[in-house]
Amino acid sequence: MRKLTLLLSAGLLSLGLGCAAASAASPIAPAGTAIQIAGGHPLVLAQWGPPGPPRWGPPPRRWRGPPPRRWRGPPPRRFGPPPVRRYYGAPRPWTPDWYAYCSSKYRSFDPRSGTYQPYNGPRRLCR
Repeated sequence: MRKLTLLLSAGLLSLGLGCAAASAASPIAPAGTAIQIAGGHPLVLAQWGPPGPPRWGPPPRRWRGPPPRRWRGPPPRRFGPPPVRRYYGAPRPWTPDWYAYCSSKYRSFDPRSGTYQPYNGPRRLCR
């Protein structure tokens, strides 16, 4: 951004100096006034302030990395009976519900081996 500002100001300055050199009889106008240049377009002279303080030292850090990990100790102990496990898929293997589930899902289910024949590949265990 600073390079772009410098380039634009240098271009306007050279354009202003070129117009002033072309018409040597007219003096350079004070800041904030408009000058008519060739083609009828106005050129407004701007007054630039003093440059800012120099930037010394390394550039600012953009990414500082992950925050430090803090050890919070072991998880709290839980006493009492274990939580009830709920199964939302197929029932546990080798139970009567499992036999009913697999025989209704696969036509090629074999209850003796607990497998079924897919369209491709060897027999698979019903899960």
